[in-house]
Parts: sequence; structure tokens; C-alpha cells
Amino acid sequence: MSEEPAPERATAVVTGGSGGIGRAIAATLIGTGDRVVITGRSAATVGPALAFLRASFGRTAVEGRVFDVADRASVRDSFDEISRSMGQIHVVVNCAGTTVRGDAETFSEADWTVTMNANLAGAFHCCQAAFRDLSQARDAAIVNIGSIAGIVGVSGRAAYSASKAGLDGLTRALALEWAAHGIRVNSVSPGWTRTPMYDDAVASGRLDELALEGRVPMRRPGLPAEIAEAVAFMASPRSSYITGQSLIVDGGLSINGNP
Repeated sequence: MSEEPAPERATAVVTGGSGGIGRAIAATLIGTGDRVVITGRSAATVGPALAFLRASFGRTAVEGRVFDVADRASVRDSFDEISRSMGQIHVVVNCAGTTVRGDAETFSEADWTVTMNANLAGAFHCCQAAFRDLSQARDAAIVNIGSIAGIVGVSGRAAYSASKAGLDGLTRALALEWAAHGIRVNSVSPGWTRTPMYDDAVASGRLDELALEGRVPMRRPGLPAEIAEAVAFMASPRSSYITGQSLIVDGGLSINGNP
């Protein structure tokens, strides 16, 4: 009796895949059987993440690409090249982003533009660039990485909060438009998560970890792997009838109305 061929591995693109949450998402998707392409703005960040993932999962499981999601032409060219070299794209995870802190009354136009381009326009560029492949793929999915900052208020993060709220709006609009093409579009919105950025904020005194843990009902920050599991679910056929939704992964912080 001949053995049945192994199912074809889906190709997933994870923008911002060199960072803490992005790298965890890439690792989790590889673990579920996907071939993953991680992207970032510089080889200096993509290279180490690519080396780590290849050491963990093998050289053929993951590729890396360098481009800026804010550059629409570069995004389109890069997605075309990924499709040619790795085959049809089935999943896009928009994790690339940035945050600039500052008081709203003095926040600069340049910082506003950088934040919006990275967090909102960049995600739209990637969705557009992947549309052709996704519309022809089976079980196609887009997962946008939002934030509870787009749902609740966070002082000093006006641009970041606005961009993440906009990303949820984009998620719902694309879900409506692209359902007929077989593309599901959802978002996952993490709360405070223990990434290198989080650790730096605690070490510098910009973030009071004890005070934060006192506000989170589960009494701790999240882990990148916990965010990644939620993303993997939303990207998989297990969520085949879910679209246009935002899954909040924050240990209960956003529902805590206690004083």
C-alpha cells in the first residue's frame, strides 16, 4: 500500500517577525507545520531571529526578508518575490509596528506620521500586496496584531492608540469586503507582554511592574508564546467561521473596572 503524500505546508508571512512577539508567532506557526517568512526593516534584526529559528526548526522552515512596511512599492515587490520563491501565500500576520511616547499637546507631525505609517498604513500595504495569493488560496487568513491601547486609554500614546484602533476598523472593513474571496481577517490585541521592550521599561523605571500586576486580574504580564497561540488559532482552519473579530489577550486587564 502506497503512503498518502504529506499535506502541503502553508506559507505564512509574519511582518515584524524578528521582535519578541513576532518571533514567538513565527516559531508557533512553524511548529504547526507552516513555512514562515519573517520580515523586518534591517538585516541586523532579521538575521539573528532567522538564525535562532533555523537552529530550532531547520533551515527550510523559515526565510527572512528585509523591507519597510511603510514603503508601499517595496512591500509589493517583496510579496511578489516571496510568492515566486516560496509558493502561494496562505497567511499574513501584520505584527510590524512602532510606538513613540509623548504628550498629545506637543506630539510632532513627524512622530505621528511614522507611527501611522508603521502600524496602520503598513498593515494595509501588506494586506493589499497579499490579496492576489490569498484570494486563490484555501483557508486564507490575515491576522492583524492590535493592542489593548486601541481599546482602552493609555496616557502618552495618542498616536499609538489611534493607529491600533484604526487597525481594528481596518480588520472589520477587510473582513466584510474579502469574505466573498475566502479570506478571513481578524485581529489579536495583546495587553502588557513580557518582551525585551517591556523589560527595558521596567529596568528604566518607566513602567511600575508591581502596580501593573495589581491591575491585571491574572496578576502578571503575558508571555509572547501566549499571544502566539492566539494568533495561530486565528490563522488556522480551526477558526474557519470567525472573521472581523478582535481577540483580546490581556489577562483580563481591559475588563477590570475595579478601583
